[in-house]
Amino acid sequence: MKTQLDHYTDLLYDHKFDVDDVIYALCGDTHQGRWLLHTRKGDLIQEDPANPLDVTNGDDNNHWHEIIPLPKTFLEEMFELPNYTRLTDAEKAALTDTMANVENLADLPPLFETGFAGGWLRERVKDASLKWLDARGLIPPSMTHVYRKHATSKSQGSPNRATKIILESLDN
Repeated sequence: MKTQLDHYTDLLYDHKFDVDDVIYALCGDTHQGRWLLHTRKGDLIQEDPANPLDVTNGDDNNHWHEIIPLPKTFLEEMFELPNYTRLTDAEKAALTDTMANVENLADLPPLFETGFAGGWLRERVKDASLKWLDARGLIPPSMTHVYRKHATSKSQGSPNRATKIILESLDN
């Protein structure tokens, strides 16, 4: 039985996903098939190249999304960001040590739990994940204002610099 509310069903935000799945797929450069995110069910699928699914981006009312892993250049580009330039020498050394044996993006997720350096790496991939989600209209409307503020604060071209403020007394 149809109701007056049925007209609005397609307009409701009904995408389910875990940002960690998107992070994992963006690092999945050693997988041979496609990475597919089905946001109606919240499933991340590692497609078997020998048995491909008959879906493309946007199928099922924009609930199927192909995730293409980040390019290998992302491993170097992370170290050109203002987030890196603001780090202390000790933090940069920890990142250098952590990245010593990283050859593929798929090597990153196991490092995410390894102290400061692992957390920093995860946050850089998470930033890329949020951009990917935003480009596909998958940032929930209730979180759009939070994401936009977060993205804008990170897009500044130069590191934050302290500003010297001089307060003068109005008393004579």
